[in-house]
Amino acid sequence: MRLFRCSPLWAVNKVAQNICRSTTWKPLLLPAMVWFGISSSTNTCVQNLRHAVIRLTRASCAVSSPRLALARKGEALALWCEGGYGSQTLWGSRYHPGPGWDAPQHLGAGEGDEGEARAALNSDGVATLVWVQTVGHTRHLLASTYLPGHGWSAPAVLDSTGLALSPQVLLDEEGNSVATWHRYEAAEHSYHFVSARRTERGWGPPSVIGKDQLVPTGTISGNGSGMVVALWNAAGAGSRFGELRHNTWGRIFDPVTGWGPAFPLGREIVQDDPLKDLSAAQTVPGHHAPVVTMDEVGNALALWQEVSAPGRDYQLKASRFFPEKGWGAPEVIGENPLGVSASLADGGIAFVCLTQAANWPDVDAYLSSLTVATDIGLGWFSEKVLDNYPHFCLSPTLLLGKDGQPVVTWVKGSGDERELWSASRSLSGWSTSERLDLEGSVEQYEAGWDEAGNVIVLWTQKSGTGFSVWGRTVQS
Repeated sequence: MRLFRCSPLWAVNKVAQNICRSTTWKPLLLPAMVWFGISSSTNTCVQNLRHAVIRLTRASCAVSSPRLALARKGEALALWCEGGYGSQTLWGSRYHPGPGWDAPQHLGAGEGDEGEARAALNSDGVATLVWVQTVGHTRHLLASTYLPGHGWSAPAVLDSTGLALSPQVLLDEEGNSVATWHRYEAAEHSYHFVSARRTERGWGPPSVIGKDQLVPTGTISGNGSGMVVALWNAAGAGSRFGELRHNTWGRIFDPVTGWGPAFPLGREIVQDDPLKDLSAAQTVPGHHAPVVTMDEVGNALALWQEVSAPGRDYQLKASRFFPEKGWGAPEVIGENPLGVSASLADGGIAFVCLTQAANWPDVDAYLSSLTVATDIGLGWFSEKVLDNYPHFCLSPTLLLGKDGQPVVTWVKGSGDERELWSASRSLSGWSTSERLDLEGSVEQYEAGWDEAGNVIVLWTQKSGTGFSVWGRTVQS
């Protein structure tokens, strides 16, 4: 998706972001509040940003779970929660190039615990926000829409079953939104993958787009024209008692015709005795860990992992979707991946970054390496091992930087010490891997990018007894 995007952010106590156009990494650590740095001009630079750090929250409140959504013209929406567990409230602030940040505003419904927020923006300044409201053990899914000149709408209830979780949302350039979430079905002991769409007439009724999920694995990607691809793992009941039939399924949403039929992408794996497999083998037959991405012309890439029999290796499989051809046959592009990330560049070029275990299944002391696989339409090939650290290499994120070239970030280390590293590719080849963090152990990180090729990386890092969040920009 070529819109201006950023992945969610996580923090404990301290949050900072240094969003700047610089090829030199310059970290910024700020006090225990929610802070974001954005220039008053779309042509940002380090000097401007150092004088444009804005405090968005009160100094006396407990702050957690910050998130950030961006649009291609430079507008942004910052989200965070205030208060303790069980009584969190959802807050946000809009950023406008030139005027700057709006005053913080409570965006939730004002009842129960508000969390799991996701947001999306488009180039016209329209925003869609979804979140889960928890009252006791009841979880409802709510949504609100921001329209320039009108502000935020009253919260709309998308799911009132009390069993909603893991929402996601996309927004196209026409202002239409697609939200997805998971709903636990107690009678079936499984999760449904549910979707609803908002147009100028408001939110339509929710519809189930996928069933039979043992765990909530559904994921989506989309583009500015409103196309959406959904991917999930399912395990339907077989013909014999206790039998499960596993596969990975995909569906395409067209804004004119709606959701197309569900299509099985992988090889069906039959599990005769799930309880026996679970107790006897280190790997359990089935489909796992779906990943999907879509570009602006509607091409998509689906990735998932398969285990064919108890104790067998995980195989990473890929299937390409082209609007004129449909889904292609799956291909094996790796084994025993510990993490996977993917992006599609212009011209149908696909990039996949994966970490692979070298001494699987000895997961207690594994060695791993990080590889980038590329498909330019002639089949997959391994492009380069970016890192072969003699301990672990985890959590890769592959984004498209300047000129559509890949930028990869990942975590590596040993024991309790984890470092955050990055490498980028240019026309002359891959850069030397560079450590991003300074000290302590990296706990979590997220990365995002805009149309100009700026890749932003943020991470939580433990140093001593406390946590901080740091941010850096990879490319300009």
